[in-house]
Amino acid sequence: MARASWRAALVGLAVAALSLGPAAGQNMRESIQPMMRCTACERVIGKAAPFVNRLVLKERIWSKELAREIMDHVSSHSCSDDELFGSNSGELLQGCLSFMTDSFPRIREGLRRHLHPRYEEFGEDVSATEFCVDIGVCSQGLGHSLDRSLQRSQLLEEHRKRMQDL
Repeated sequence: MARASWRAALVGLAVAALSLGPAAGQNMRESIQPMMRCTACERVIGKAAPFVNRLVLKERIWSKELAREIMDHVSSHSCSDDELFGSNSGELLQGCLSFMTDSFPRIREGLRRHLHPRYEEFGEDVSATEFCVDIGVCSQGLGHSLDRSLQRSQLLEEHRKRMQDL
């Protein structure tokens, strides 16, 4: 999505959500929806963070134009990004669509805090994990993101194997 406005991106996300149909939303178990939203937040913000962090390093200050540039970047690296959300991850894609449509204003405000001098976070790098907790998409602690849960499972499995080898 080359220089599309963030409003157009939201319309595109809404169309994508509708194309999944009501069955997709009904099939998503409520118990995993928060994890899917948290995972989506961490992936989208993780992809956008280097871009925003470069702006922080350049000491750019929040403006309407900068906000538009940042939100265009966030939108272009969201649910339609196959690198972040493969074509076979329907529940994760639904979580991403829900995250983006519900959280877009909080994303904008959260990023603003890193680029506006009146906020405590001004000049600090964006960390996807902390950011998603701060805007209320993820809870603190373990197991709230699919990616972090998978990493933890892999680490536990590696630890078990090492212990068996002793």
